[in-house]
Amino acid sequence: MAVLLEYLSPSPKAIEIPFEAVSCLEVLLRQSPGLRFTSNPAGRCFYNDKGVSQLPGGVNVHYGWYQSLRTSLGIQQQQYTYKELLLNIDVVATAFYQQGPLIDVITNFFGKRRIEDCQKLFTIKNELRNRDKFISSLNIKISYRNTGRRKYKVKGLAAQSVRDTKIRIKEDDGVHEVTTTVQECFRKTYNYNVKYPWLPAFVSGANNVQIPIECCVVLPNQPYVKKVSEDQAADMIKVTAVFPQKRKERIQDGLNQLHGNNDEILLARWNVDINQSLKQVEARILDTPSLMFAKNKPQKVFNNGFWKTQGFAKPALLVSWSIALFWGDFGVLDSFMNKLDNELASQVVEVLWPFRINTTSAI
Repeated sequence: MAVLLEYLSPSPKAIEIPFEAVSCLEVLLRQSPGLRFTSNPAGRCFYNDKGVSQLPGGVNVHYGWYQSLRTSLGIQQQQYTYKELLLNIDVVATAFYQQGPLIDVITNFFGKRRIEDCQKLFTIKNELRNRDKFISSLNIKISYRNTGRRKYKVKGLAAQSVRDTKIRIKEDDGVHEVTTTVQECFRKTYNYNVKYPWLPAFVSGANNVQIPIECCVVLPNQPYVKKVSEDQAADMIKVTAVFPQKRKERIQDGLNQLHGNNDEILLARWNVDINQSLKQVEARILDTPSLMFAKNKPQKVFNNGFWKTQGFAKPALLVSWSIALFWGDFGVLDSFMNKLDNELASQVVEVLWPFRINTTSAI
């Protein structure tokens, strides 16, 4: 911290930015938010599980904040430069898996209301490939028992249904093994009757443990790291687009959420204090530009950025064009061409007039 304080002290000479000290301070600022929010691998984005928006395909939009620490020259007075550290906070949003029963998540993935409506989709190869890609590496918790291991990572789904998938289990003596189905195993071992025997079981672990998907619950706060579809991306843009004032309120709320009362004690131990007010930056109004039109006369824009054109600065040449008149009076054609000539001349467009070919035909 001493190196950082030396850098921030007013000095008439330039001092190199202590990047190591800045990085250490960034780690300190990420400590408390990282314990209370879901963060990305880089540790700069923190997502809240409140106020989520549902998307098609079994995913939700979670809102949060991006945070980084930046150095600034600050204010220059006379020969001294007053440097400062700026905490950059902005709003972010990304896709997360929907939490809840796995059977409901798969139903939403297929875009159906009931799992019964998905029965035919479990026989289509392309749908099966997309489904396995969607649920791979998903963390779930089983609901059919309360003892032993309850959390698993999904590796994929079985190729057959639970009533057709054969597994080897030990008999009551604990020595001999017998072949049975997943459905029959759950009925005998856990006294659980599978409600949807036509559904496949999910596969997990090196031993390929198979459990009916109706017995699984998707754990909360799991980022969807795969690429979203075009429809999902379009819906994300709709739900995340807000007015500047609303965005400012979300940023201010993010500062309170990330570094409010819960973070003050930790930061105080390092003599770090965060100004709760946003940085005020003096705005600039650019001069009105001049546009060059016909006859090389510059003209300034007016009426809130609108202006009336007075022809092109450099004449354009229209070479290849034609007009076909298959029926009617050629006098109408002459009138149209005269009006066209006048209009193009007003826009400083030179025209090479075509040859006229008079044709008559009898039917």
